[in-house]
Amino acid sequence: EEEEEVLEASLSPRPRAPEALALTPGSPFLGVRYAAQPPYHLGGVEVHEVIGGSAAARAGVRAGDVITRLGERRVRDAADLVGAILEAGVGRPVRLGFVRGDEVLEVDLALEPRGER
Repeated sequence: EEEEEVLEASLSPRPRAPEALALTPGSPFLGVRYAAQPPYHLGGVEVHEVIGGSAAARAGVRAGDVITRLGERRVRDAADLVGAILEAGVGRPVRLGFVRGDEVLEVDLALEPRGER
């Protein structure tokens, strides 16, 4: 007699990409809109807009600044920034490093929870 082999499979939800997790209400929120591609001459993420009232706005970040570090993580591109935001979490103090023109600046801030936006 031949034995029949039975394969069982279960479907589980795909793990969410960091970008999707970063958009979930309650996830850490810096409060900037940025270019997906880093400026060609620098690593980092160029800020296109700062959301009023956000942690970034309160810390003095401006459109045109290039974010290069968040906490202990170097930020080379948008994926690095999203990962650093998720790693930093909500409410804990974190240092944000950025370039404005010829100046290298650092500010301390605490990320807030993303609201229903």
